[in-house]
Amino acid sequence: MGDFQFGEAQRQIYDFLWGEFCDWYIEIAKIRLRSEEAPSPIPVLVYVLETSLRLLHPYMPFITEELWQNLKQHLPPDWQATESIMVAAYPIADETAIDPQAERIVESIIEIIHSIRNARAQCKVESSRWIEAQIYAGKFK
Repeated sequence: MGDFQFGEAQRQIYDFLWGEFCDWYIEIAKIRLRSEEAPSPIPVLVYVLETSLRLLHPYMPFITEELWQNLKQHLPPDWQATESIMVAAYPIADETAIDPQAERIVESIIEIIHSIRNARAQCKVESSRWIEAQIYAGKFK
């Protein structure tokens, strides 16, 4: 047990949920949800939320159980048959789902957004004020 770093694992889950999933994926998904553009981001949102609940369950058993029970009706039929998150399989990373090119593209988009936000802050432009931004980029590698 001494070799396990539970605090570090919890910190990484937290950083992913707030720093990537909530700050970026959900915000980007809102645009697609409003436009009803296909494919829908809902399956990915549900998958990440459900997997995150299973990851968090050892740290927050009561909260994750309550949330999971409410989410269960939106899960695939094989998951709906699972009575409790406590007996659900602990998540295993699917290395085949990693898309390095997509990650680089999203990292570039995030960097552009950070740059625009920093420029707005330096120029004291209110966040509610709409401004036009023009981006000139070379060939993306």
